[in-house]
Amino acid sequence: MRQREVAEGDGEAPNPDVSRESDDVGWCDGLGCPGNAALREEPVIYSWVASAFTSAVDNRILTRSPCINIKRPRIEKGKVDPLPVETIWNLIDDMPDRYRALVVLGAGTGVRISEGLGLTNDRIDWLRRTVKIDRQLLRTGTHGEPVFGPVKDKHNRPRSNPMPEFVVDELAAHVERFVLGPSGLIFTGPKGGPMGRTTFSDNWRKVAEPLGIPSGDGLHQLRHFYASLLIHHGLSVKAIQEYLGHHSAVLTLDTYGHLWPDGEDLTRDAVDVAFKGFDARGAHGQHVGTT
Repeated sequence: MRQREVAEGDGEAPNPDVSRESDDVGWCDGLGCPGNAALREEPVIYSWVASAFTSAVDNRILTRSPCINIKRPRIEKGKVDPLPVETIWNLIDDMPDRYRALVVLGAGTGVRISEGLGLTNDRIDWLRRTVKIDRQLLRTGTHGEPVFGPVKDKHNRPRSNPMPEFVVDELAAHVERFVLGPSGLIFTGPKGGPMGRTTFSDNWRKVAEPLGIPSGDGLHQLRHFYASLLIHHGLSVKAIQEYLGHHSAVLTLDTYGHLWPDGEDLTRDAVDVAFKGFDARGAHGQHVGTT
């Protein structure tokens, strides 16, 4: 099917050769992503493709969509292994000044890369030290303006995350040095416009590789680090779900469940604390003697 036929359409339903022969999921090999990275991108790309074909059917460009009863690839997720805090410190220290505060924001609030790039000054409450995450940067418009879109959450729910003092100080210093961009953007590229993901990713790799940080996830590794900190300090699954913008607590547990303390150890500790100092008492509070 030619792209022009889909885009322009002449009111008649052409009969393009949309074949589902061969392997249903073989197209994942052509996504341009190494290893499992292609599978990680598959849900998003499949959604785009399926939506395009559905629109084509609705507009009578196609008689049916090939994206029906597709056997999707099963994505085996490995366990998240958060970066150690010393590595995060080194990453922040080595990052060029223009990109340093974005790394601090990611490690200190758990934002996704597109949410961070789309952060504007009106979304920050500097006095209450909170940041509102309700949109993300999609692209740069034809006139250099930022084009925003909804967050990744299925229900497009905004969230408000607390900002530690360290994060507030870094952001304030960043704004003072680089000033705000169009629409009040906190982070801008070298020419003052919206910062592209590729621009940040290139600078990330230059710093991350010498530190031995695995490639592939980029800023998302700071999100894992943030989640591990919250778990270590005893926050509930529900609170972590909200701060990360997950659509359900199940997703949070599926991703980070192995980082929570072992249930058996917690059970022993809970009971030991409750009975600390009990000292072998009788049924009516009398100490049991020895014979």
